[in-house]
Amino acid sequence: MRKKIDNKGFTLLELIIVITIMAIIIGVLAPQFIKYVDRARIAMDLHTAGEIAEAYQTAIAQNPEVYSLFEEWSMPGKHENLKRTISATSNGVTESYRVVMVVASEKTYWTGTQSEYLNGFYDTMNEELALNTYNGAYNASMIPKYKIKRSGPHPEGGGRVYQNVDRWRIVKRLDNGQIEVWSADGTRFGGWPQYRAWPVPDDVYSMN
Repeated sequence: MRKKIDNKGFTLLELIIVITIMAIIIGVLAPQFIKYVDRARIAMDLHTAGEIAEAYQTAIAQNPEVYSLFEEWSMPGKHENLKRTISATSNGVTESYRVVMVVASEKTYWTGTQSEYLNGFYDTMNEELALNTYNGAYNASMIPKYKIKRSGPHPEGGGRVYQNVDRWRIVKRLDNGQIEVWSADGTRFGGWPQYRAWPVPDDVYSMN
């Protein structure tokens, strides 16, 4: 006589208990996993910003005559449309200062000495780093991985709000001449700088 095989599955109560336990585990682990992913993205962005700064130094060494044009037309009172007041917070201390845009992430059309600069140093940097979004020529590895945006009204006004950063900006401080690399959102003139990534990262890039 054959034995009767018991094919009874899980009861509804047992399934509810299993699902509840899984939900608790996911609830505990998910925040840690997200934090780990954010740290990895921040580390990648800081590394990329350092690479951009290094490439910049190489570019100015190879194009001194073109860089001198930039120095000339970035003097006080010249091309104010390319100058911005931006703020960075590092170690809890916020500082605001004026900068001039060195390299943008989008194609811009200028004339005269500006055109000479564009056709030399400016475009050379965009080509070397593939920062240019014009015609889709954008290096995916150069896109900021840590998607973050500032809160509050956008400095450009008109009801705009900040967007997630999706590009990089190289800027020069007008107070001390220091070159910096900032993450930026997609606004006019190749992107509005949001967070400083190099040389002294903004607190949003802290991995603590």
